[in-house]
Amino acid sequence: LPSGNFRFISAGHPGPIHVRSDADPEIVEACGLPIGLGNDDYEEHTLHLSPGDRLFLYSDGLSEVRNDSEECFGESRLTRATKTTHTVSLDQALDEILEQIRTWGEGKTQDDLSILGLELPPSGPKR
Repeated sequence: LPSGNFRFISAGHPGPIHVRSDADPEIVEACGLPIGLGNDDYEEHTLHLSPGDRLFLYSDGLSEVRNDSEECFGESRLTRATKTTHTVSLDQALDEILEQIRTWGEGKTQDDLSILGLELPPSGPKR
């Protein structure tokens, strides 16, 4: 935590969304087979988080929620949702993101909706 480095592997889920305090959010490209499928090695990724940054880890079910026109919520809407909620608390941001997705899908979901938000405090990590 004191280094601000977040080390991870991807095992079947999309790469996390990194929301910087001073830039637009971006999806960190990372891929890997789900655990138990295949014999590939997993690549470890390192992402540096600065004070005030947020990181969202999520299941593909969020971006795949469809509206009545069968249009997916998509990664671009999900990324925008993380940006528009950056000024509220992390708990409130998660609630608002899920509400945007539920509204898009009109309450119907086809898959799990899982999201985890992490935030490095603006004052930096405590030692």
